[in-house]
Amino acid sequence: MSTTMSEEECKCTVYGVTPSYFTMKLVAAFEWTAVPFELKHKTLENKEWLEARSGTQQVPVLLVRPERWVLNDTTPILHWLDALQRTYHPQHAIAFYPPGMKGALVATLEEFFDEWVTRAALHFRWNYPESAAFAQRRMGSEMAGDGAGAADTAEMVGNMIERWGHMATKAVGLSEPTMQKALEEQFHRLLHRLDVLLAQKGRRFIFGPQPTALDAVVIGGMRAHFLNDPTPTAMLQKYAHIKRYVKESAEFNAARIERAKAEVVEGSEQLREFVLEVLHQMSTCGYGAYLRANRSGLEHKSKKVEVFFEEHDEVAAMYTRPYPEQSRRMLVRFLCAHIGGTDDAEHWNGMMREFALEDLFGVAHSEVSSCL
Repeated sequence: MSTTMSEEECKCTVYGVTPSYFTMKLVAAFEWTAVPFELKHKTLENKEWLEARSGTQQVPVLLVRPERWVLNDTTPILHWLDALQRTYHPQHAIAFYPPGMKGALVATLEEFFDEWVTRAALHFRWNYPESAAFAQRRMGSEMAGDGAGAADTAEMVGNMIERWGHMATKAVGLSEPTMQKALEEQFHRLLHRLDVLLAQKGRRFIFGPQPTALDAVVIGGMRAHFLNDPTPTAMLQKYAHIKRYVKESAEFNAARIERAKAEVVEGSEQLREFVLEVLHQMSTCGYGAYLRANRSGLEHKSKKVEVFFEEHDEVAAMYTRPYPEQSRRMLVRFLCAHIGGTDDAEHWNGMMREFALEDLFGVAHSEVSSCL
Protein backbone atom coordinates (compact mmCIF):
# COMPACT_ATOMS: atom_id res chain seq x y z
CA MET A 1 0.00 0.00 0.00
CA SER A 2 1.38 3.39 -0.96
CA THR A 3 2.39 5.97 1.62
CA THR A 4 2.65 8.87 -0.85
CA MET A 5 0.87 11.51 1.16
CA SER A 6 2.11 14.47 3.15
CA GLU A 7 2.42 14.27 6.92
CA GLU A 8 -0.28 16.95 7.19
CA GLU A 9 -2.70 14.72 5.29
CA CYS A 10 -2.08 11.74 7.54
CA LYS A 11 -4.92 12.22 9.99
CA CYS A 12 -6.90 9.08 10.65
CA THR A 13 -10.34 8.31 12.03
CA VAL A 14 -11.10 4.86 13.41
CA TYR A 15 -14.81 4.04 13.36
CA GLY A 16 -15.84 1.23 15.67
CA VAL A 17 -17.11 0.35 19.14
CA THR A 18 -15.01 -0.07 22.27
CA PRO A 19 -16.27 -3.62 23.07
CA SER A 20 -14.95 -4.70 19.64
CA TYR A 21 -11.85 -6.97 19.58
CA PHE A 22 -10.48 -5.52 16.36
CA THR A 23 -11.44 -1.91 17.04
CA MET A 24 -9.37 -1.99 20.21
CA LYS A 25 -6.53 -3.82 18.46
CA LEU A 26 -6.29 -0.93 16.01
CA VAL A 27 -6.66 1.71 18.73
CA ALA A 28 -3.81 0.13 20.72
CA ALA A 29 -1.56 0.21 17.64
CA PHE A 30 -2.31 3.85 16.87
CA GLU A 31 -1.70 4.87 20.49
CA TRP A 32 1.90 3.69 20.19
CA THR A 33 2.66 5.67 17.03
CA ALA A 34 3.12 9.37 16.23
CA VAL A 35 0.34 9.14 13.62
CA PRO A 36 -2.61 11.42 14.55
CA PHE A 37 -5.91 9.57 14.96
CA GLU A 38 -9.30 9.77 16.63
CA LEU A 39 -11.82 7.10 17.59
CA LYS A 40 -15.47 7.63 16.67
CA HIS A 41 -18.34 5.28 17.37
CA LYS A 42 -20.10 3.57 14.52
CA THR A 43 -23.75 4.50 15.12
CA LEU A 44 -27.09 4.10 13.40
CA GLU A 45 -26.67 7.70 12.21
CA ASN A 46 -23.43 7.05 10.27
CA LYS A 47 -23.96 3.32 9.58
CA GLU A 48 -25.37 3.61 6.04
CA TRP A 49 -22.75 6.11 4.91
CA LEU A 50 -19.88 4.19 6.53
CA GLU A 51 -20.90 0.81 5.09
CA ALA A 52 -21.35 2.32 1.63
CA ARG A 53 -17.85 3.83 1.81
CA SER A 54 -16.16 0.74 3.24
CA GLY A 55 -18.14 -2.07 1.58
CA THR A 56 -18.46 -3.93 4.87
CA GLN A 57 -20.68 -4.10 7.94
CA GLN A 58 -17.71 -4.95 10.12
CA VAL A 59 -15.69 -2.72 12.40
CA PRO A 60 -13.27 -1.11 12.61
CA VAL A 61 -13.18 1.04 9.51
CA LEU A 62 -10.28 3.44 9.06
CA LEU A 63 -10.71 6.69 7.14
CA VAL A 64 -7.49 8.46 6.18
CA ARG A 65 -8.04 12.17 5.68
CA PRO A 66 -8.66 13.86 3.40
CA GLU A 67 -10.67 10.65 2.89
CA ARG A 68 -8.55 9.29 0.11
CA TRP A 69 -8.50 5.80 1.61
CA VAL A 70 -10.99 3.61 3.44
CA LEU A 71 -9.46 0.52 5.06
CA ASN A 72 -11.11 -2.22 7.10
CA ASP A 73 -8.66 -5.06 7.77
CA THR A 74 -6.45 -4.50 10.80
CA THR A 75 -3.44 -6.56 9.66
CA PRO A 76 -2.92 -4.71 6.34
CA ILE A 77 -3.52 -1.47 8.25
CA LEU A 78 -0.69 -2.33 10.66
CA HIS A 79 1.61 -3.08 7.71
CA TRP A 80 0.63 0.31 6.27
CA LEU A 81 1.36 1.98 9.62
CA ASP A 82 4.80 0.34 9.61
CA ALA A 83 5.58 1.87 6.21
CA LEU A 84 4.03 5.22 7.13
CA GLN A 85 6.12 5.53 10.28
CA ARG A 86 9.33 4.72 8.45
CA THR A 87 8.52 7.41 5.88
CA TYR A 88 7.35 10.28 8.09
CA HIS A 89 8.31 9.43 11.68
CA PRO A 90 11.54 7.39 11.45
CA GLN A 91 12.80 8.67 14.79
CA HIS A 92 9.63 7.43 16.49
CA ALA A 93 8.97 4.34 14.36
CA ILE A 94 7.69 1.16 15.99
CA ALA A 95 8.30 -2.03 14.02
CA PHE A 96 4.98 -3.83 14.24
CA TYR A 97 6.62 -6.56 12.14
CA PRO A 98 10.35 -6.70 13.04
CA PRO A 99 12.99 -8.10 10.67
CA GLY A 100 13.79 -11.77 10.32
CA MET A 101 12.43 -14.64 12.37
CA LYS A 102 10.99 -12.36 15.02
CA GLY A 103 8.76 -10.68 12.45
CA ALA A 104 7.70 -14.05 11.05
CA LEU A 105 6.74 -15.24 14.52
CA VAL A 106 4.92 -11.99 15.33
CA ALA A 107 2.84 -12.19 12.14
CA THR A 108 2.00 -15.88 12.59
CA LEU A 109 1.05 -15.58 16.26
CA GLU A 110 -0.96 -12.46 15.42
CA GLU A 111 -2.88 -14.54 12.88
CA PHE A 112 -3.71 -17.13 15.54
CA PHE A 113 -4.99 -14.47 17.94
CA ASP A 114 -6.91 -12.80 15.11
CA GLU A 115 -8.57 -15.93 13.78
CA TRP A 116 -8.77 -18.40 16.68
CA VAL A 117 -8.52 -16.71 20.07
CA THR A 118 -11.54 -14.70 18.95
CA ARG A 119 -13.52 -17.91 19.65
CA ALA A 120 -12.70 -17.44 23.34
CA ALA A 121 -13.87 -13.83 23.12
CA LEU A 122 -17.20 -14.96 21.64
CA HIS A 123 -17.58 -17.77 24.16
CA PHE A 124 -16.99 -15.72 27.30
CA ARG A 125 -19.22 -12.92 26.03
CA TRP A 126 -22.24 -14.79 24.66
CA ASN A 127 -22.28 -18.12 26.50
CA TYR A 128 -22.39 -16.45 29.94
CA PRO A 129 -25.63 -14.54 30.65
CA GLU A 130 -24.02 -11.83 32.81
CA SER A 131 -21.46 -10.96 30.15
CA ALA A 132 -24.06 -11.17 27.37
CA ALA A 133 -26.33 -8.69 29.17
CA PHE A 134 -23.38 -6.36 29.84
CA ALA A 135 -22.20 -6.43 26.22
CA GLN A 136 -25.74 -6.02 24.93
CA ARG A 137 -26.22 -2.83 26.95
CA ARG A 138 -22.83 -1.35 26.20
CA MET A 139 -22.75 -2.05 22.47
CA GLY A 140 -26.37 -0.99 22.08
CA SER A 141 -25.65 2.28 23.87
CA GLU A 142 -22.60 3.12 21.73
CA MET A 143 -24.29 2.28 18.44
CA ALA A 144 -27.59 4.02 19.26
CA GLY A 145 -25.95 7.44 19.30
CA ASP A 146 -27.38 10.49 21.07
CA GLY A 147 -30.54 11.14 19.06
CA ALA A 148 -34.14 11.16 20.20
CA GLY A 149 -35.31 7.83 21.57
CA ALA A 150 -31.73 6.68 22.11
CA ALA A 151 -32.62 4.44 25.06
CA ASP A 152 -35.22 2.47 23.10
CA THR A 153 -32.91 2.31 20.11
CA ALA A 154 -30.05 1.05 22.29
CA GLU A 155 -32.21 -1.80 23.56
CA MET A 156 -33.24 -2.74 20.02
CA VAL A 157 -29.66 -2.66 18.72
CA GLY A 158 -28.42 -4.57 21.76
CA ASN A 159 -30.96 -7.33 21.18
CA MET A 160 -29.90 -7.63 17.53
CA ILE A 161 -26.23 -7.85 18.52
CA GLU A 162 -26.95 -10.52 21.14
CA ARG A 163 -28.82 -12.64 18.60
CA TRP A 164 -25.84 -12.32 16.28
CA GLY A 165 -23.50 -13.29 19.14
CA HIS A 166 -25.32 -16.55 19.83
CA MET A 167 -25.29 -17.42 16.12
CA ALA A 168 -21.57 -16.65 15.97
CA THR A 169 -20.71 -18.99 18.85
CA LYS A 170 -22.59 -21.76 17.07
CA ALA A 171 -20.80 -21.00 13.80
CA VAL A 172 -17.39 -21.50 15.43
CA GLY A 173 -18.29 -24.81 17.07
CA LEU A 174 -18.98 -23.62 20.62
CA SER A 175 -22.52 -24.83 21.24
CA GLU A 176 -21.63 -27.96 23.20
CA PRO A 177 -20.46 -27.81 26.85
CA THR A 178 -17.57 -30.20 26.13
CA MET A 179 -16.18 -27.85 23.49
CA GLN A 180 -16.66 -24.86 25.77
CA LYS A 181 -14.80 -26.57 28.61
CA ALA A 182 -11.91 -27.56 26.35
CA LEU A 183 -11.61 -24.01 25.02
CA GLU A 184 -11.48 -22.58 28.54
CA GLU A 185 -8.73 -25.01 29.54
CA GLN A 186 -6.68 -24.10 26.48
CA PHE A 187 -7.23 -20.38 27.01
CA HIS A 188 -6.05 -20.58 30.62
CA ARG A 189 -2.90 -22.43 29.50
CA LEU A 190 -2.22 -19.62 27.08
CA LEU A 191 -2.80 -16.98 29.76
CA HIS A 192 -0.56 -18.82 32.21
CA ARG A 193 2.34 -18.89 29.74
CA LEU A 194 1.81 -15.21 28.93
CA ASP A 195 1.64 -14.23 32.59
CA VAL A 196 4.85 -16.11 33.39
CA LEU A 197 6.56 -14.39 30.44
CA LEU A 198 5.42 -10.93 31.50
CA ALA A 199 6.68 -11.56 35.04
CA GLN A 200 10.23 -11.48 33.66
CA LYS A 201 12.13 -8.40 34.82
CA GLY A 202 12.09 -5.66 32.17
CA ARG A 203 9.58 -7.50 29.97
CA ARG A 204 7.36 -4.60 28.93
CA PHE A 205 5.93 -6.31 25.83
CA ILE A 206 5.86 -9.87 24.54
CA PHE A 207 9.00 -9.72 22.41
CA GLY A 208 10.84 -7.02 24.33
CA PRO A 209 10.81 -3.31 25.16
CA GLN A 210 8.72 -2.24 22.15
CA PRO A 211 5.25 -3.39 21.07
CA THR A 212 4.57 -5.42 17.94
CA ALA A 213 1.43 -6.39 16.05
CA LEU A 214 1.09 -9.34 18.44
CA ASP A 215 0.86 -6.98 21.42
CA ALA A 216 -1.77 -4.94 19.57
CA VAL A 217 -4.11 -7.89 19.13
CA VAL A 218 -3.51 -9.32 22.61
CA ILE A 219 -4.09 -5.98 24.31
CA GLY A 220 -7.01 -5.14 22.02
CA GLY A 221 -8.68 -8.40 22.98
CA MET A 222 -8.04 -7.75 26.66
CA ARG A 223 -9.45 -4.21 26.57
CA ALA A 224 -12.52 -5.11 24.52
CA HIS A 225 -13.38 -8.51 26.00
CA PHE A 226 -11.29 -10.35 28.56
CA LEU A 227 -10.73 -7.44 30.97
CA ASN A 228 -14.01 -5.76 30.07
CA ASP A 229 -16.81 -8.35 30.18
CA PRO A 230 -17.69 -9.46 33.75
CA THR A 231 -17.13 -13.22 33.38
CA PRO A 232 -13.62 -13.27 31.91
CA THR A 233 -12.59 -10.28 34.04
CA ALA A 234 -13.31 -12.32 37.16
CA MET A 235 -11.42 -15.30 35.74
CA LEU A 236 -8.37 -13.17 34.90
CA GLN A 237 -7.88 -11.71 38.39
CA LYS A 238 -5.14 -14.26 39.12
CA TYR A 239 -3.05 -13.09 36.14
CA ALA A 240 -1.52 -10.02 37.77
CA HIS A 241 1.26 -9.54 35.23
CA ILE A 242 -1.17 -9.56 32.30
CA LYS A 243 -3.29 -6.92 34.04
CA ARG A 244 -0.21 -4.75 34.62
CA TYR A 245 0.90 -5.25 31.00
CA VAL A 246 -2.48 -4.07 29.67
CA LYS A 247 -2.60 -1.08 32.02
CA GLU A 248 0.95 0.08 31.34
CA SER A 249 0.67 -0.44 27.58
CA ALA A 250 -1.60 2.62 27.40
CA GLU A 251 1.24 4.73 28.80
CA PHE A 252 3.66 3.76 26.03
CA ASN A 253 3.72 6.19 23.10
CA ALA A 254 5.98 7.61 20.42
CA ALA A 255 7.74 9.91 22.90
CA ARG A 256 9.17 6.86 24.68
CA ILE A 257 10.52 5.12 21.60
CA GLU A 258 14.10 6.36 21.91
CA ARG A 259 14.35 5.16 25.49
CA ALA A 260 12.80 1.84 24.56
CA LYS A 261 15.32 1.37 21.75
CA ALA A 262 18.09 1.51 24.32
CA GLU A 263 16.46 -1.15 26.51
CA VAL A 264 17.46 -4.74 25.96
CA VAL A 265 15.42 -7.75 27.05
CA GLU A 266 17.05 -10.93 25.91
CA GLY A 267 15.15 -13.88 24.60
CA SER A 268 14.20 -16.17 27.44
CA GLU A 269 12.96 -19.62 28.29
CA GLN A 270 9.65 -18.00 29.23
CA LEU A 271 9.31 -16.49 25.74
CA ARG A 272 10.19 -19.81 24.17
CA GLU A 273 7.56 -21.62 26.25
CA PHE A 274 4.90 -19.08 25.33
CA VAL A 275 5.67 -19.39 21.60
CA LEU A 276 5.71 -23.19 21.82
CA GLU A 277 2.33 -23.19 23.59
CA VAL A 278 0.82 -21.06 20.82
CA LEU A 279 2.26 -23.31 18.11
CA HIS A 280 1.03 -26.39 19.97
CA GLN A 281 -2.48 -24.97 20.14
CA MET A 282 -2.35 -23.99 16.48
CA SER A 283 -1.50 -27.59 15.66
CA THR A 284 -3.68 -29.66 18.01
CA CYS A 285 -6.55 -27.47 19.27
CA GLY A 286 -8.53 -27.22 16.05
CA TYR A 287 -7.02 -24.20 14.30
CA GLY A 288 -4.88 -26.04 11.76
CA ALA A 289 -7.60 -28.64 11.26
CA TYR A 290 -10.18 -25.92 10.65
CA LEU A 291 -7.99 -24.15 8.08
CA ARG A 292 -7.58 -27.38 6.11
CA ALA A 293 -11.25 -28.33 6.36
CA ASN A 294 -12.35 -24.78 5.54
CA ARG A 295 -10.14 -24.67 2.46
CA SER A 296 -11.59 -27.97 1.25
CA GLY A 297 -15.11 -26.86 2.12
CA LEU A 298 -14.76 -23.67 0.14
CA GLU A 299 -13.49 -25.62 -2.87
CA HIS A 300 -16.52 -27.92 -2.69
CA LYS A 301 -18.94 -25.06 -1.86
CA SER A 302 -19.88 -26.64 1.48
CA LYS A 303 -21.58 -24.48 4.12
CA LYS A 304 -20.28 -26.54 7.04
CA VAL A 305 -17.28 -28.77 7.70
CA GLU A 306 -16.39 -31.29 10.39
CA VAL A 307 -13.30 -30.21 12.35
CA PHE A 308 -11.23 -32.63 14.42
CA PHE A 309 -9.87 -31.25 17.69
CA GLU A 310 -6.93 -33.56 18.23
CA GLU A 311 -5.99 -32.56 21.77
CA HIS A 312 -9.32 -33.58 23.28
CA ASP A 313 -10.43 -36.05 20.58
CA GLU A 314 -13.62 -34.21 19.62
CA VAL A 315 -15.28 -33.33 16.32
CA ALA A 316 -17.27 -30.12 15.89
CA ALA A 317 -19.28 -28.73 12.99
CA MET A 318 -18.13 -25.26 11.92
CA TYR A 319 -19.21 -22.94 9.14
CA THR A 320 -16.95 -22.34 6.16
CA ARG A 321 -15.81 -18.75 5.68
CA PRO A 322 -13.76 -17.25 2.84
CA TYR A 323 -11.84 -14.81 5.02
CA PRO A 324 -9.71 -17.27 7.07
CA GLU A 325 -8.32 -18.71 3.84
CA GLN A 326 -7.75 -15.25 2.38
CA SER A 327 -5.99 -14.19 5.56
CA ARG A 328 -3.82 -17.32 5.63
CA ARG A 329 -2.73 -16.62 2.08
CA MET A 330 -1.92 -13.00 2.95
CA LEU A 331 0.22 -14.24 5.83
CA VAL A 332 2.08 -16.75 3.67
CA ARG A 333 2.79 -14.05 1.07
CA PHE A 334 4.19 -11.87 3.84
CA LEU A 335 6.33 -14.73 5.20
CA CYS A 336 7.71 -15.47 1.75
CA ALA A 337 8.60 -11.83 1.17
CA HIS A 338 9.95 -11.47 4.71
CA ILE A 339 12.19 -14.54 5.07
CA GLY A 340 11.86 -16.45 1.77
CA GLY A 341 15.22 -17.01 0.11
CA THR A 342 17.12 -16.47 3.39
CA ASP A 343 18.72 -18.85 5.85
CA ASP A 344 15.73 -18.24 8.11
CA ALA A 345 13.43 -19.97 5.63
CA GLU A 346 14.87 -23.41 6.33
CA HIS A 347 14.70 -22.84 10.08
CA TRP A 348 11.12 -21.63 9.74
CA ASN A 349 9.99 -24.58 7.67
CA GLY A 350 11.62 -26.97 10.14
CA MET A 351 9.70 -25.37 13.00
CA MET A 352 6.43 -25.49 11.07
CA ARG A 353 7.12 -29.12 10.16
CA GLU A 354 7.68 -30.00 13.82
CA PHE A 355 4.18 -28.75 14.62
CA ALA A 356 2.55 -30.20 11.46
CA LEU A 357 1.88 -26.68 10.12
CA GLU A 358 4.23 -26.54 7.12
CA ASP A 359 1.42 -27.15 4.63
CA LEU A 360 -0.34 -24.06 5.99
CA PHE A 361 2.48 -21.65 6.81
CA GLY A 362 5.63 -22.97 5.12
CA VAL A 363 7.69 -20.65 2.91
CA ALA A 364 9.46 -21.24 -0.37
CA HIS A 365 13.21 -20.85 -0.46
CA SER A 366 13.19 -18.60 -3.51
CA GLU A 367 10.18 -17.38 -5.46
CA VAL A 368 7.30 -15.88 -3.52
CA SER A 369 4.86 -17.08 -6.17
CA SER A 370 5.69 -20.70 -5.34
CA CYS A 371 4.54 -20.28 -1.75
CA LEU A 372 0.85 -20.72 -2.51
